[in-house]
Amino acid sequence: MAHDPVTALFESDATGRIAEIFAEIRDMMRLPLITSIWRILASVDGGLESTWAAVKPLYLSAQPDELLTRLSESDERLHLPPIPPKISELAAGLSDDQISAVVSIFAAYNRSNELNFIALSALVNGERTQYESPNRDFEPIEWGELPTLLEQCEIEPSTWKLLEQIKHLGSDSSDSAIATLWRHLAHWPELLKAITESFEVGQSDGSLIAVVNANHRLTQQYASELVLPEFDRESIPDEAWSLVINYVDGPAKVNRMVVLGNSARRWLELSSRA
Repeated sequence: MAHDPVTALFESDATGRIAEIFAEIRDMMRLPLITSIWRILASVDGGLESTWAAVKPLYLSAQPDELLTRLSESDERLHLPPIPPKISELAAGLSDDQISAVVSIFAAYNRSNELNFIALSALVNGERTQYESPNRDFEPIEWGELPTLLEQCEIEPSTWKLLEQIKHLGSDSSDSAIATLWRHLAHWPELLKAITESFEVGQSDGSLIAVVNANHRLTQQYASELVLPEFDRESIPDEAWSLVINYVDGPAKVNRMVVLGNSARRWLELSSRA
C-alpha cells in the first residue's frame, strides 16, 4: 500500500528534510504541487533524497524543459481524437472559473508527469558523462490557487466508483492504481464520468492504446539522448530504483497519464472557446 498514490504521503504532511526537498522540486520544476512519484519515494528510507540528488543536475541543465518543448511541437506525438460530444456538453454547463480551475489542474499534472517521465527515463537510460550543470534562474509559473486534493474519506462513494473505472483507461492491465490527477478532479464527478465515457470508445477499439504506445516510444527515444552527470547508482536504495524503473518502464505507467491528461485538457480548452 505504501506504493499506492492514494496512500502515499500527503504533501501537506511532509516535514523536515522531506518538506525541504518537496519545496526544491516545486521550485526547480516550476510546479504548484508534488505528484505521486516523489511522495511515494519518500516512503523509502533515503529514496527521495538520493533520487532527487541524482536527477537534480539534469533539471539544472534545462534539458527536460527543452525536450518538453520539442515533444510538444513534434508531428509524431499525440494524434488525439476530436472533441467528444459529452465533453462539449459538459463544458457548456461549467462556469469560466470552473473551466479555469480544471484546466489548471490538468496543466499542473501534465507538466509534472511529462517532466518526471523525461528526467527519470534519462536517469535510467540516458547517457552519463562528467560535467557540471550550470546554475539556472527559475522563473516561476503563475498557477493561481488550485482546489484541494481530497482524501478518500472526503470523496462520495459514487464518485470513488468513477475513479475505480477511470483508472484503467490507457492500460490493458487490471491492476492500475488511481492516478492522483483523477482524484484531484473528484470535485467534478460529472466531468470524471464524461471523460471516462469519452475515452472508453478508443479504449474499446484499441486506438487509445496505440496512441499511448506511440507516445511512450517517442518520449523514451528522445529521453535516451539526454546527458546527465555521472552519479553513484549504489547511493539510491534498490527499492527506490525499482520504483523509478517501474514508473517509466512500459507505456501504461506515467506515460498513459501524459496522453490522457493532454487529451482531456485539449478537449476542455477547445470546448470552452467554441
